[in-house]
Amino acid sequence: TVYQLSTLLNRVQRHNCTTAYCLRVKKGAPADSMPECHFYAPWQLQEEPSIDKNKNLLHWMFSPARNDERLNSYSRLVAMAWMANTKYRLTLKLYVLNYIAKYCTKEEKKTATYADLVKEVLPHLNCAKPLLSLVSKTINKLIRERDWSAQEVCHLLLNIPLQQA
Repeated sequence: TVYQLSTLLNRVQRHNCTTAYCLRVKKGAPADSMPECHFYAPWQLQEEPSIDKNKNLLHWMFSPARNDERLNSYSRLVAMAWMANTKYRLTLKLYVLNYIAKYCTKEEKKTATYADLVKEVLPHLNCAKPLLSLVSKTINKLIRERDWSAQEVCHLLLNIPLQQA
């Protein structure tokens, strides 16, 4: 619900600057300069998202729509699923995009065939009751190494009922 999300965000996604964590004097600045937040907080309030170099002149940065100057960027889905502090930032760096593309298109390990499962279990059978041992070990292996689709995982994490065809 909106209340749960709001409570969670106020608890774990609020940025508080401290000298131990993020407050630093910029390189090359006079020694008596005031430290500034390494993450550029507090952030500017804005009604529309933008991509600009306002805070960091070296890199383009995505600035989401924001109505709270101390709230970290977040994804509703990730925040509610993880229930902890997360960092959610759009990156415009090519090497990161290449890594993500490579990772997302990587082929998943295929499920072993029943014959392969049985071959793995055979050396570990109980000699006193080989059939019962074979069946129970094979079933345990099937349950333990079950493949989960990304959609199924999201449904389970968000407590959304799975649909049956």
